Amino acid sequence: MAIYYMNVKVIGRSAGRTATGAAAYRAGERIVDERTGQVFDYTRRRGEIETEILAPHGAPDWVQERSRLWNEVERAERRGDAQVAREIVVAFPNELGAEQQRELVRNYVREEFVSKGMVADVAIHRNPNNPHAHIMLTMREIGPEGFSAKKNREWNRPEALERWRESWAEHTNRELARDGREERIDHRSLAEQGLERAPQVHLGPHASALERRGISTEKGDHNRLVAEHNAVVIDLEKARNERQALAMEKAADERYARRMGAGWTSDDAKLLAYLESEHAGGAELTQQGVRNLCEEQQEVLNGVQRRIDQAAVLDNTIREAERELHLHRAAQSELRNHETPLASVKRWFSQSAKEAYQEAQWKVKSSERTLQHLGVHSDADLDQRRGQLASLRAELPELRQRAETIKGTLGILEKGLKGFERAADRQRQAREREQLERDRAMMREYERRFERDRGRDSGRGR
Repeated sequence: MAIYYMNVKVIGRSAGRTATGAAAYRAGERIVDERTGQVFDYTRRRGEIETEILAPHGAPDWVQERSRLWNEVERAERRGDAQVAREIVVAFPNELGAEQQRELVRNYVREEFVSKGMVADVAIHRNPNNPHAHIMLTMREIGPEGFSAKKNREWNRPEALERWRESWAEHTNRELARDGREERIDHRSLAEQGLERAPQVHLGPHASALERRGISTEKGDHNRLVAEHNAVVIDLEKARNERQALAMEKAADERYARRMGAGWTSDDAKLLAYLESEHAGGAELTQQGVRNLCEEQQEVLNGVQRRIDQAAVLDNTIREAERELHLHRAAQSELRNHETPLASVKRWFSQSAKEAYQEAQWKVKSSERTLQHLGVHSDADLDQRRGQLASLRAELPELRQRAETIKGTLGILEKGLKGFERAADRQRQAREREQLERDRAMMREYERRFERDRGRDSGRGR
């Protein structure tokens, strides 16, 4: 079954660890630490390992060399107790295939880490019973010139860790849904999920090896007791959920009968019941409630559409910036060509040279204003925009699919609103018919009284 597992830790010199040694072990490679001269050789390590280095656009080519990368990381740190790298270990659901697991961790790493300026060294360990990935991250942002002088302290904030944990669950559940699986994982603790189950402890490699050989361990005995306890709790939760489902079903039946008695058609009443189960958690919806759902879905659709439109806008910006950078360099070259003749020609003989120089100046300033308006000042800025565009284009298929899903939901909600309107029309028509019948009965009573009074008058006349 799909389970949630993430472990985040920092690799620091205060614990006697090095980024070079950690990277060599996780990738199963040989790396020489150039700072200490120590050799880390794990080429004989058993097990299937897949490795990949993901870096931001504009990063130096040498980041793809694992030994050079982590030696540069070690070289950038001066302190004896420096934090040299961050490691995140995530477990894959066994329900996903190898290629799906690979794409899952790639998308997650690109969105959460590489897009922020980190270099990620990913090692997937294909353990048949526990497929997982080690993600080693740099602690400094990287650019064309190498690592930044200062560390980004925002990456150490608890909010960032919480976001990484939640995002892994979102990416995993998205991949499971895309594969047609019903299993889901949750990054929250059991208590935060409102579940009374007790958590198990992580066995670790040594205890797992003993348990596989049939040797009981303290951790294994603890987990077996927890499993028995949780089995009872799960049965209680299942019974509680069944009672809640029956209560909701009964309430839905009562609402359905009430609506049918209030002039709703069967189709409209069924549609509203569907909206209540899918979008209101089984609660009774009013016309205003459905209208609020429409507004919420429309707001989400607008956000998705803005994200889609950003790709087109960014593409146009990049094209215009590329063209303007070319013009800017040509204008600068022309300006330099005019500067030397202008300085050497006599003042009374330099009017044409001055005009050519001024025109070149105007071209340079014009292109600078355009580039400033576009927010692009160098090739590095342009590469960053290209990276953003690539990330957006990777999201576009999912964004378009989500937009279509929301449009479908909006269509159903609008049908629900029309059902309210039709029911209101039928109720109004029923009231009008009742009023008409009362008016007719009153007229008949007036006519009966009139005939009776006229009969009395004619009797007195005789």
